[in-house]
Order: sequence, then C-alpha cells, then structure tokens
Amino acid sequence: MAQAEYFEQTVTECQTVLFFNVDQAVCVERCMERAKTSGRLDDTEEVITKRLQVYAEESRPVVDLYR
Repeated sequence: MAQAEYFEQTVTECQTVLFFNVDQAVCVERCMERAKTSGRLDDTEEVITKRLQVYAEESRPVVDLYR
C-alpha cells in the first residue's frame, strides 16, 4: 500500500490495474512446473505457497484499493 500511495503522490494518479484472478492451486501447479527448469533452489511448494500468502496479505490490498 505504501508503494501505491507513494506512486500517486510523486508520479501520477493510477490509471489502470491489471489483475489476473487465478486459483492458488493453479498458481502452485504452474510454479512447480517452472521449478523443474528454473534452477532456483527456492522453487519449492512450501516457498511458493508462502509467496502467494505474502501476495494476498501485502499486494492484493492494492488491487482492492483501485477496484
């Protein structure tokens, strides 16, 4: 939220928000498929699930703000 507020104060009012509404299970499945070739050690189901949780807590409110 702080980043969105800062953007509007220092750059311009937000004109567009792009949001892909995808089921969490689908996101995990796709990320696990990517993990097979990414070479990233942190591409595990546990870490991916945690990333999605952080998104829901910190980034999703920005989408809701501009809804």
